[in-house]
Amino acid sequence: MKRAAMRMLDRASPWLGQLLRDVYGTLRGARMAEVLAELQRLRHAAAIRPQDGTALRHSLARLAEGPRRGGIAVISVMPPAETGIATFTRASFRHAGYPVDIYAPCFSFEDYADRLHDPALKDSPARVFALQALAMGRQANDYAAEIYVLGNSDHNLPVYEALRRSRDFPPAGRLWVHVHDPGLMHLLAPVAGLRGGLAPMLRAHYADRLGGLDMARAQQDPGLLAERGILGVRALLDGLPIDRLLVNSAAARELLLAEMPSLRPEQVLQLFHPVFPEADVALTAAPRAGRPVIGSFGVPSPYKQTEVVLEAMALLRQRMPEAVLLLAGYGAGDYAQRMGLDGLPYLRVVDAPSDGALLGMMRSVDLAVQLRSGNRGESSGVVPQLLGCGTPVVVSATGSFLEFGDAVRAVPPGITAEALAAVMAEEIAGGADRREGIARYVATHGPEVFCARIGAALGLGPAMPEDVPAGLGAGG
Repeated sequence: MKRAAMRMLDRASPWLGQLLRDVYGTLRGARMAEVLAELQRLRHAAAIRPQDGTALRHSLARLAEGPRRGGIAVISVMPPAETGIATFTRASFRHAGYPVDIYAPCFSFEDYADRLHDPALKDSPARVFALQALAMGRQANDYAAEIYVLGNSDHNLPVYEALRRSRDFPPAGRLWVHVHDPGLMHLLAPVAGLRGGLAPMLRAHYADRLGGLDMARAQQDPGLLAERGILGVRALLDGLPIDRLLVNSAAARELLLAEMPSLRPEQVLQLFHPVFPEADVALTAAPRAGRPVIGSFGVPSPYKQTEVVLEAMALLRQRMPEAVLLLAGYGAGDYAQRMGLDGLPYLRVVDAPSDGALLGMMRSVDLAVQLRSGNRGESSGVVPQLLGCGTPVVVSATGSFLEFGDAVRAVPPGITAEALAAVMAEEIAGGADRREGIARYVATHGPEVFCARIGAALGLGPAMPEDVPAGLGAGG
């Protein structure tokens, strides 16, 4: 029938018939990958172009009016950007004991206006400006440091491009970079796409680690690069006038020092991912079920051993037929569809919940299982929030998860489904009492402590000797 229709179209309009064949060939053939790649490149190019002009003019006017301030400038994405980095910046720096000016990409005046009237920032030391107003902010204020916040997604591209400009226009104060994830290949890929491609950039910065590597495969699978200690940070940060890097764990610190041999150990300041007060999030209550509910939060993937959790859940239901599994996070719906999970009667899937809804679900589950198959040094925003809710958590004993100590139940990386099912059964039945460990962790890892450690290293607050490497003092 399709051939007959095409013959009729050819007779009626040979030009239109050929056009349809070309379009069909593009959509069905190898050229589709080229089309998608070009669309992605254009999207990334648009992300670094000048943003909303009204937001910029309003920011410049506010900066010109004063008053002149000290403190710090934080260059970061902010909500409504759909990335944990935006939530992190908003929730962290409102608790600082010194002035904080946040410079964020603004793609519409509505986003900018929402930030100006954000109730979470009301009566806080934090102000928000358009990213393009940073040059004026430097002139109008006396910042002790500019802190650029980077995570592993293309949301951070405008922030990175602002950081690159510091080579030609360095700040008067110190220049720090907060690296949330030592693995930044998902940020490096669009950066490289705007500058001649990923392969040339990898060869330029990692010649010592590329021997025998199938470059075509490696560009499609960052895990192959990570196995060789290629995380993307070196390619992104080499040659920039950075005084100090901030990380959220000892695991991240070790990976960065191995990735960038030119770094001195005292240049990397170890912080942590804060436990944010529930008051910082508009909580959406989720009712507790009358049966055991196990939650797994975040982006499902083999790296997070989601398949093992699913298999363990099936085994657990042989002991506890009423138990339910909740998968909640960005991409959870696509994952469930791809894996054919839609028909499982004991599975509930929530795709890309809001911060408030996610927190409500964290409070509603009886146990959370957050696994990793290896150590890539990334910090978890989920586990601290689960602890803040008082929810028992099972984690893999690897990387930054080791730093939760006795606040969590740690299991070996690569745990089998059978062993995990047994652990889940123990924890639901009562397990060890970790309330004291959870309370201690929450009390010592709040955003006030996080900001105080940054302030201490900059001389903006009381000294915290345990967090200032010997010989460095506040000079950073």
